[in-house]
Amino acid sequence: MRLRTSVILGLAILIGLVAFSGQTQAAAFTSCSEVSEIPTLECEALVALYNATDGPNWTNNSGWLETDTPCSWHGVTCGAGYVKRLRLRNNALSGSIPAELGNLSNLTALELDHNELSGPLPQNLTNLNLTKFWFNDTALCEPPDASFQAWLASIPNLQSTGVVCITPPCTLKLGLGYADGTLTMDFELGTLEPTTWDLWIVIPGTGIFPIWSLSLLVVDPSVLPSLAFPFPSIGTIGFLTALSTSEGITCSDWATVDTGAPSSSTLAPEELRKPFENVGVKQIISDN
Repeated sequence: MRLRTSVILGLAILIGLVAFSGQTQAAAFTSCSEVSEIPTLECEALVALYNATDGPNWTNNSGWLETDTPCSWHGVTCGAGYVKRLRLRNNALSGSIPAELGNLSNLTALELDHNELSGPLPQNLTNLNLTKFWFNDTALCEPPDASFQAWLASIPNLQSTGVVCITPPCTLKLGLGYADGTLTMDFELGTLEPTTWDLWIVIPGTGIFPIWSLSLLVVDPSVLPSLAFPFPSIGTIGFLTALSTSEGITCSDWATVDTGAPSSSTLAPEELRKPFENVGVKQIISDN
């Protein structure tokens, strides 16, 4: 009887060992190109989220960037070979949400609430057909445009911060350079509403004189007008530039440049404006 029991016990142990040895163990994570569980693009979105939100210091980051099975990573739920749900609430995420998250095209639930997240939600989240989106108790804000707001309103289970991102009404920066009798002016220019663009030259000890006043419509913030033209040596001068509406100045900037030792004669304000007459500022803006 004892022999029979020992044989049965031995067979059970042997069968268990064989079954265990036949199990597939998850390999170490090397890159998303080696992952077969979900599309590479979705894997890269998860990696981007981990890197952008201080993944190494999450409360629970079990499996993340450790195994080649993203569907087993903490908070990730998959179905039919795609990421379906991300549940990372109250998990010490900090930073901003990367745009890559919009590539999780089959995601239906996104829980990021109670984390130290900040900044605007990526515009391309509107690619997602979410039924649940929680980002309350964070410092995330919502893009103000109508399409994003309509997308948010369409989510049945929404818990948000209720904070709409404040978009600056304009951008205006000025950089100056001078070499070999040539003045260079580099602008970063953008406005969300019709405005007036003014430029003044400032001559120390003499005064401030208007150069141009242009009426602009909406200008894409990526417009970077750059001017270069002959200009006399008159010592150190300054330029003041501003965008304004009927309510007042909305953006302004100021810069100085050394144009070299001034000549013995003093130029009248009208003479200082002449070099700007043919620089084609309006054309540069319209070309961009």
